[in-house]
Amino acid sequence: MALRLFPRGRTAYYNICIDGYRIPGSLDYATVIHHIPHLRDCPRRPATSQSALGRLTVDIDLTAAVRRCRLVDSLYFPLSRFRECLDLLVRVLRDHQRHPQHDPGSTLCENLDQMLLHSRYDWAKVLEYFACFAYLFDDAVLKASTSLHRGMSSFIARNRREMALHAPLNVSLQFVNLCFHEDFITLMTALFEQLRSSDRAYLVRYRGMIPLFLDGRPSLQIPLYFEDRYGDRGGVRDRIKIRARRRVRRRHPGLLERGLFIHSH
Repeated sequence: MALRLFPRGRTAYYNICIDGYRIPGSLDYATVIHHIPHLRDCPRRPATSQSALGRLTVDIDLTAAVRRCRLVDSLYFPLSRFRECLDLLVRVLRDHQRHPQHDPGSTLCENLDQMLLHSRYDWAKVLEYFACFAYLFDDAVLKASTSLHRGMSSFIARNRREMALHAPLNVSLQFVNLCFHEDFITLMTALFEQLRSSDRAYLVRYRGMIPLFLDGRPSLQIPLYFEDRYGDRGGVRDRIKIRARRRVRRRHPGLLERGLFIHSH
């Protein structure tokens, strides 16, 4: 049962737990409902405390949700990577609780920038954290707010030139492939324009069918981008197929399309 109803007059706070570890800091009901509403639908741990003021604090366990991530199931990512991301997410949202004028997406973007700087521009390492956030923010997991999604998009937009010139091509493409679906075309175009001419020619030649960094598989949405942009250069039959695909309303890419699909055990 979703934790949506509490006794009248009580205020609910949420602690996020993963693999037996409680992330420091509680999130209030308003923050959760506005920024990560599906947290309320995740399993509830037995321990629930109540203060003398009637404040209910509920422990929510995300271990099962995270273990369903393909990257964890394949042992590519340790659970500790998600724990670090959840710790950062809670800090970002608690900052917003204390200072409502602070946009959590902007705060998240600034933290990703700091992470990149401290890693000495290790793009592959930062990509791991970016992928964890992409998984957690998906509608199938926490259903993050547009603000949080846009914070990740802003990170790509702000660093697109450095990413295009200094990150491996399969890494930079993976960043864009994981971004908020509403920003995908804008960010893909922005990145493409910053790439070296040799990388641009390579992508056009292979229509974006480039194995990405995390799982060695091509994206499902990047080739569609190149078909839409360069497909009319093909033969008549190819152009007919492409126009037909354009007429089909495509749903936005979920965990499956982005290589983070949920396993059902």
